[in-house]
Amino acid sequence: MKFPKGTPIDWSWLNIAPEDMAAVEVGDLKEPTKPLDMAGQKITSLPTPTAGGEPATKEFVESLVQGLDWQDSVLDELADPPGTPAAGDRYLVIATATGDWVGHEDDIAEWNGTSWDFASPNTGFAVWIEDVGRQKVYNGTAWVSFGTTVDHGNLVGLGDDDHSQYLNNTRHDVPARHPLGTVVPHDNLADLAEKAHASLTG
Repeated sequence: MKFPKGTPIDWSWLNIAPEDMAAVEVGDLKEPTKPLDMAGQKITSLPTPTAGGEPATKEFVESLVQGLDWQDSVLDELADPPGTPAAGDRYLVIATATGDWVGHEDDIAEWNGTSWDFASPNTGFAVWIEDVGRQKVYNGTAWVSFGTTVDHGNLVGLGDDDHSQYLNNTRHDVPARHPLGTVVPHDNLADLAEKAHASLTG
């Protein structure tokens, strides 16, 4: 049945409760044939994309830009294995682990239906912790909180940085640094001036 555009329709004869009409799944709707205007409303709770045409969250995009290796989310951080896990449940194991998790601190534990599987993190691993709604990244020695504001000390790989404005042990910049009150040799001052000049002009 079709009605001309703008025709007022009385739906009361359908005998359908309003809450049932509102519960229609988006997937049951007809495929749209024109752009979808969200009127400024956000689409939230998106899963991690696995294909090129799927939408991604701001956090997921930023994690790729930052060089993170994003893992499937975990339910919580625990030291004690849960008593009745469901298949596919994932947890970040923290100290001091007990039971089947002993010796697996910092690993990601996943229940396969009969036993626990463990994944050891590599530097740059990142996970979303569902229980507290935040993400953590593994910096090579520990899982640290990671968000919009990042503690510089939580970053990894800075020793490979080639920007001249950063003093770096790998580049042997240590001689350019001296404790306050130390008499600094003249040639070290000249070297420091060259580095400062390079950072301004390069």
